Amino acid sequence: MGCLFCMTGKQGFQGNLSSTEILNQVKSLPERDKLTNLVYMGMGEPFANIKAVKESIISLGTKYPQARATISTIGFNLKGITEFADEVSSRVYPIPIKLHISLHGSSDEQRKQIIPYALPIIETLSVAESFALKTQTEVKLNYVLVSGFNDGGEDANRLSELLKGKHGLVIKLSDLNSEDEALIVPSEKADQFEKQLNNYGIRTCRFTSMGKDIKAGCGELVKGKK
Repeated sequence: MGCLFCMTGKQGFQGNLSSTEILNQVKSLPERDKLTNLVYMGMGEPFANIKAVKESIISLGTKYPQARATISTIGFNLKGITEFADEVSSRVYPIPIKLHISLHGSSDEQRKQIIPYALPIIETLSVAESFALKTQTEVKLNYVLVSGFNDGGEDANRLSELLKGKHGLVIKLSDLNSEDEALIVPSEKADQFEKQLNNYGIRTCRFTSMGKDIKAGCGELVKGKK
């Protein structure tokens, strides 16, 4: 999808994984019998490869019934997400499934700058709310804060207006992992951004990227590419 915030996108990988290739990622894990969370993220756009994703969920869910799956998407193929919601609510899959949608902006113009294939934000939020209501699960809206780009008070205001009256949606705020410190939002400003959303009644949570202390957080591994 070529998203600017995505490590996979930056490295320019092409093509989709087969269901077997997805399963092989799990087979390579140590202590995989203790697996509790399957996250479809950073390995391509799931809804551009939904057949293989669905096949792998059924296979892995059958083998690891104690697990749950999280699908992370840019909101690509809204019709496919709606159909998927119907299947999840009908218990087609053997394990619980949650949905995360990359937002990263408070307007269509802003999102397009970092998510080239972003669909209209109003339609995306409508499908997200529908998924939450049908499946009775929260949908997380991923929002990576970038200094001077999407972290202003006007952004918080626009988000609040967009989400006003919506049910089952949570803004998941994350820090940007970047070599350019000028792009990183100070923690005090991130707190202020979150507080502004909360004051409008918007539910939020914070995501802390593991591995930042050794420069191996989400988005940082691209630095090691030769």
